[in-house]
Amino acid sequence: MRTRQCGFTLVELMITVAIIGILAAIAIPAFMQYMRKSKSTEIELSLDTIVKKARVFRLEKGTFPPSGGFLPNVASCGTATGKTPVMAPSVWAADPGFGPLGFHLDEGGYYQYIWLGGGNNFAFAYGLGDIDCDGLLGFLYRALQVDADGNITTTRFDFLDND
Repeated sequence: MRTRQCGFTLVELMITVAIIGILAAIAIPAFMQYMRKSKSTEIELSLDTIVKKARVFRLEKGTFPPSGGFLPNVASCGTATGKTPVMAPSVWAADPGFGPLGFHLDEGGYYQYIWLGGGNNFAFAYGLGDIDCDGLLGFLYRALQVDADGNITTTRFDFLDND
């Protein structure tokens, strides 16, 4: 009586490895693109918050806040965690631009921000960062402008490294 041998043939194993390789070749780039896009939502949300706070400030005070510094002051690629360092709300409050706006980040992120106040009629909010540390900086800015009727309009321009 002969015993039946169990196992996979070499051809079956090679086909399995080939299928896994094809799936990985498709899935890994798609996953990396998804990660870059998810990281870029931080800048969208932060600049939307800055613009909303600037609108309120302009309506209450009649002018935009003055220009501020570049915060956080360390880029995300310059840290071991790959995120900007957490800065105390008091650091943000001491900034001449972000302080009057009441804007601060509660946790580390991938972008740095700057507020450029232009007086009564215009201002700019910028976000800048290298989310995948490839040396290619992505940025987004919103320009705020007051028209003759006192309405505040915004213009958006971006070059986000998410593809």
